Amino acid sequence: MTLPCKRFIPALFPSFIPLILLTGYLNAGGWWLRSGVTLSCLVIAFCVWLFRRQHRDSAFIMLAFLFSMAGDAVLGRYYARPTGFVAGVILFLLAHLSYIKYCLLHGSPNRMVFWLLTAVFLSYYLFFLLPVIHPWPVSLAVLVYVFISILSVSAACGMEGRSLGKWLFVAGITSLLFSDLLISLDTFMGISDFRRLMMPTYFASQILVTASLLCSATNGERV
Repeated sequence: MTLPCKRFIPALFPSFIPLILLTGYLNAGGWWLRSGVTLSCLVIAFCVWLFRRQHRDSAFIMLAFLFSMAGDAVLGRYYARPTGFVAGVILFLLAHLSYIKYCLLHGSPNRMVFWLLTAVFLSYYLFFLLPVIHPWPVSLAVLVYVFISILSVSAACGMEGRSLGKWLFVAGITSLLFSDLLISLDTFMGISDFRRLMMPTYFASQILVTASLLCSATNGERV
């Protein structure tokens, strides 16, 4: 009998490309390494879309990566401007909506996860973020982003099945939520102790989602 891990290991090989680029970026920096992480994930998702017809829904993952690249570029250049910050948040909102659309093709949001995360993160927003975020368009953008992020994680948890592909996807979206939490602590609360984890967890989310696609597509399974 073939062990499941032995079946899935070959499928994950392409995801080592963005992982290597991420390692290079964390050690040496450089714009091309940073951009290369998401771009390589996008190329892999495109290959899944192109060569695996039963996985044409990977187009929504491609959209998520594209919006993430755009959001990263906008925030990197106009982060200090309220309009630039809001524009970047909107682009990442569109990335989350693309992830959500992908998830909804495979199930429905997990209500227990949704209400649990809503209780935790809405309290965090109301008691910690709202008093310190100015002006109000930025505060509103953050509130909407918090809600969509919660919906994104609950939608991922609600996907049907118990395959490795599904749980890699859940881990990826959860990693993105965790990265956003660290960014909010640094940006709005002035807590910079976890700054070194912000970018690794952000890019890890994309690598895990890519690995999820590879597992599902290469082994002919649905997430």
